[in-house]
Amino acid sequence: MEQAVNKLRTEMEASKNPYVKVVGEHLLKVLEINPAAAEKVLAEGKTIAGALTAMKTEASKNKFDGMAMLTDEEGYAIALKYFGFTGTIPAPAVAPDQAAPVPPPAPVTSPPTLGISVDDLFGDL
Repeated sequence: MEQAVNKLRTEMEASKNPYVKVVGEHLLKVLEINPAAAEKVLAEGKTIAGALTAMKTEASKNKFDGMAMLTDEEGYAIALKYFGFTGTIPAPAVAPDQAAPVPPPAPVTSPPTLGISVDDLFGDL
């Protein structure tokens, strides 16, 4: 498995294409879940760039008005198929931004009272 991880990381570091890094990270997560799949990553001629080409080819089949798109799930599925993975492996979840925790609201308290009524102040006016 270490060789497969090194192969992916080397390609990710050498490439200026940001999508090589995105797909590479997904493949690394797949290897964490299924270390036996490392042999597929090590297959001769299989690269992340090759997976991106497969994604581009597949997306262009459904091109509309000069644009071709894939969902994350479709793209990752094509990349996994390119490497020869079988079955389904979910796309990684995108973590929400870590916002500062919101403190609970302060307890509602009634306004202070003076212990006198309006009648006491104004008497029989």
